[in-house]
Amino acid sequence: MKTKSTLLLGMIIGLSLNLSAQQRFSATAVGKRQSSSLNSHFSNYSLFSIPTQELASYARGKQSQALDFELELPGLDSWKFALTKHDILAGDYKLTMNTTAGPVQLRRPACLTYAGRLTDGTNSLVSLTIDNHMIYGMIRSGEREYYIEPLSYIDNT
Repeated sequence: MKTKSTLLLGMIIGLSLNLSAQQRFSATAVGKRQSSSLNSHFSNYSLFSIPTQELASYARGKQSQALDFELELPGLDSWKFALTKHDILAGDYKLTMNTTAGPVQLRRPACLTYAGRLTDGTNSLVSLTIDNHMIYGMIRSGEREYYIEPLSYIDNT
């Protein structure tokens, strides 16, 4: 009987460690730079380099599972996300490309869009697009809203 108790305790400890383990991605702050493009669009902004390739790889590996991860933005905040895939393409979406040989139907692209919430914030809403070379979206936590956009969309200097 003692062996069964030890095994059960081991399984419970292993399960709790697995549940509490959350993938963490740390961004690197990019020095504040003066940009007329950024200043004309935003009154307050911070620049970060986010490991998008690692984040996209993690998201693809989750398949249909919940996407739980933490994104640390040094000096600004650290967010814990609970997201699920939220495909914005219609179920019958088809992409057709005209070629010299005639129309060719292309494969349906992978789902890159996610929706959910912050796990440690009340009244939160998150909508993100995650790909190898960019992350784009909106995070609402309480009364605050944050927008994540690739810098090249606004300022390509």
